[in-house]
Order: sequence, then C-alpha cells, then structure tokens
Amino acid sequence: MNEVSRDRDPAFGDELVAKRPVLVAVDLGAESCRVSLLRWTEGQPEIRLIHRFANSARNDGDGFRWDIAAIQDGVEEGLHACAQLAPEGIAAIGVDGWAVDYVRLGPEGQAVAKPFCYRDQRTVESQNLVHSRIAPDRLYELTGIQILALNTLYQLRADGDAEQNLPWINLPEFLLHRLGGRRVSEYTNATHTQLLGVRDQVWSPEIFEAAGLDVSAAPPLVNPGTDIGQMQGHLASLPAFRNTRLIAPACHGTASAIAGIPAQGDDWAFISSGTWSLVGCVLRSACVTEAARSRNFSNEGGVGGRIYFLKNVNGMWLLRQCIEHWRSQGQTWTVEQLVDASANVDAPKGLLDVDDPRPAVAGRHAGADQCATEALRPNLHSRGRGHGAQNDPPDSSQSRRPLRGGPRERDQHLGKNL
Repeated sequence: MNEVSRDRDPAFGDELVAKRPVLVAVDLGAESCRVSLLRWTEGQPEIRLIHRFANSARNDGDGFRWDIAAIQDGVEEGLHACAQLAPEGIAAIGVDGWAVDYVRLGPEGQAVAKPFCYRDQRTVESQNLVHSRIAPDRLYELTGIQILALNTLYQLRADGDAEQNLPWINLPEFLLHRLGGRRVSEYTNATHTQLLGVRDQVWSPEIFEAAGLDVSAAPPLVNPGTDIGQMQGHLASLPAFRNTRLIAPACHGTASAIAGIPAQGDDWAFISSGTWSLVGCVLRSACVTEAARSRNFSNEGGVGGRIYFLKNVNGMWLLRQCIEHWRSQGQTWTVEQLVDASANVDAPKGLLDVDDPRPAVAGRHAGADQCATEALRPNLHSRGRGHGAQNDPPDSSQSRRPLRGGPRERDQHLGKNL
C-alpha cells in the first residue's frame, strides 16, 4: 500500500494525523449493479452511490445467460467516475455479488462465452446425473450445503466435456481478475459451489471425482479480505488508480452484508431480502445434523470463521416475474402501485408456496405466474389497470436487518430443535 497522505487535525493542534484511505465497493446484483465510493469526513465514513446500472439475464437462443461484457462496461464506467471524484487516490477496490454463477476462461483470462445464469434449465438433467454418482445425503455430509439445482456443482457438470478442463472463476472474483488481480475463489463464495469441504475448507476430491470435474480447473482458495494484486489495465493510468490494490472481500454479497450488521451476542437472526430472501443465523461451527439435512438448511461460509446457517426463499424474483407477466398482457405496474393497491384488498383465500422449485427456474415460471395472477387479478382490477411509462426494475439491492428474540440453543444443539 502506498504511504497515506497526512493532514492537520484541529483537535491535536499542530500534530499530524494520517488520512483514512478512500475505498470503492462494487456490488453486483441480479437486477442492478452498484459502484460506491467511501470517504471520511471529519472522522466519519461517508458512502456515496456513484453509479448504478440495470442488469438481467436473457435468453437469446443459447440459454439463459448474463451479458458479462455489459457488466464489465458498467463497472468500469462507475470506476472512472470514482477516479474523477477522488483525485487524491483510491486505496483499494472490492467486489461482491451473487454466488454460484461463473465464467470459463480462455488463455488470456477472458470469458470464452457469456456465463450461464443459475436459473437456466440445463441443471435439471445434470443434477440427476450427479446424484446418480454421489448421493445427495453424502453431498450434504461433505459440504453442509443445501441441495439446489442452481449450485455451481451442477452447473459445471452441465458444461460440455470439451469445457471441463477450462479454468473457471465466480463472477465477483472474475471482475477483480479482469482489473488485474490473480484468479482466486474467495471462501464465502466458494462454499456456495457445493464443492468445498465443510470441515477442512478445501476443494473436495471425492465430489470432483464423482461428478467428473477437473479439480485443476478450480481457482486457488483465499480468505475474505485477501489482497490479490494491484490494479492494472487502462484504468490504472488514471492518477486515482496508480497505487490501487484489489481486495477479495466476502465476495458473496450476503456474507458481506451480514458481516456488517452491528449486532452483538448470539440471540439474533437475519433476513436478507433481494432477488432471493435468505433467512438464518450465525453459528460458530457448521450444523450438519439429520434434522438440518432433512430440512435442507445450508451452512455457508462467513467472515471471521463463522457459519451462516440459513435457507433460501424465493424473493423479489417472484414479484418481478409477475410484473413481467402482466406487462406482456398490456398492464404496467410499478412496485409502488402494487403496494398501494394491496392495502385496499381483502386477504387472499389461499397462499402461494414460495418454496415451490418451479418458479425458481427460468422458463418454468409461467404456471406459477398464472397462479399468482389468478389469485390477485380480481383485487388488482378493482383498482384499475396500471399506467405510465415502463419503470425501472424494483430495487434488488439486498436490505438486511437483524431480528432479535429469546436466547437460542447453543450451536451444537441447534439441529435438534429445527
């Protein structure tokens, strides 16, 4: 790290004190991505959202994929704006985002194709193939990770045989890699692959072998907060980025968010609300009891050696799909309009099972959308059709807050009380 500049602090007379470094945080979201700048004003942190751009996976005939070039361009635009606002220099950049999706790399570290979105249907067949070679119970015993078709394990197996030897890297780490960092897999993100041992925290040879995957194609593992290199490329020529370090934070966005919750003790839980909702608590060690497995709870890596014991629940994705379905029928609704309309309707006669796996996969949500539409249509129509121009997608930035309750059982007994 370059030597920090120094300034006078009135509180200490003529004594010189070090200035706090300027930092940049990049948060990749399934519906929008954000680039933020952190500076210190009179000893207090000030975070400013500098650039935000829409993001979505699309099917152009070759599967449900992310436009990784557009994501890179949007991030670089935000970084360029940060450089203009912080000519004194930016000390470090960190990137987090959603888990499980990845990029296969060519010889120059470039993406060989647009990466698949975890909602693509290709994992249905590959999950069955993997389970025919290694039982789901054994997978849970080895990894402690909930069995979901979107996990990286099933996605990698869905790739063609010719691609199996190509190196891969998850999306937040890929952005850091393209900015000049070395290829790595940060621990919190790696746990979501369902390829990492829950006890030894290394890639599981048993799973790689059973699934027919090349372990040499996996990135080296690093802990959250690891410095993975200095910024390079054309942006590094800007004065603000001449000495900028690239940091792999808790690259899974939820892991970073939970680490930032200002809660103490062990009597609290969290809800992470975004495209997905994640509901759970923080443990000192993994809970892989039969009760946890049978209820498909996940033990995901956290900061400081902690485990985030949680379940995934379909979140804002369901609302987004309903809005898109209604738009296809000529009705335009914003989230605000839906909230206003719902305040004046009777309680529904039935409930939708948001854990039903069908609406979680792209291309298979029509039935679920129809159910939601049929349940809501009489009430929505009583308020009239939506109006106005097409609006931005609802905010998918993940809002998290701790929920407090009575003291819970200690970690090792938690599974008995699920």
